Amino acid sequence: MITQEHEIVCAHPREHVWEELTRIENLARWGAVDDVVAMAAHLEPAQSYVGTLTTAATPLNAALVVTDFEPAERLVLRITSPMAVVHETLDLRSAGEGTGLHYTVDASSQMFGPQVSGWLREHVATVATKLERFARELD
Repeated sequence: MITQEHEIVCAHPREHVWEELTRIENLARWGAVDDVVAMAAHLEPAQSYVGTLTTAATPLNAALVVTDFEPAERLVLRITSPMAVVHETLDLRSAGEGTGLHYTVDASSQMFGPQVSGWLREHVATVATKLERFARELD
């Protein structure tokens, strides 16, 4: 299991950051899941989505489930693929006139070996980097 945390700050208020984070079309900008199939424009509480996990050398089918959803405060996603199960938590807090994003990830796999460990670490690093870029682009 891999557990990591990252802290990111951007200049926009929480409501604006939340609006952009939960847009289905923005998932690929800050996360690891692309081509999400959804009827709605935004992520919704207790909903499941299908997409493609793009952090592997070969893209993998993935299921994404919103497991916790507190508007402008907390978004928790469970991403399940043949490689691993990843729980990603985004906590939003006020940071002056902007927003602090606290990204926490717990990733585990039934598979063993250095390839899976490397994949999990790459996944976490990719999402953290994309999330930082996403926050900067909002500014």
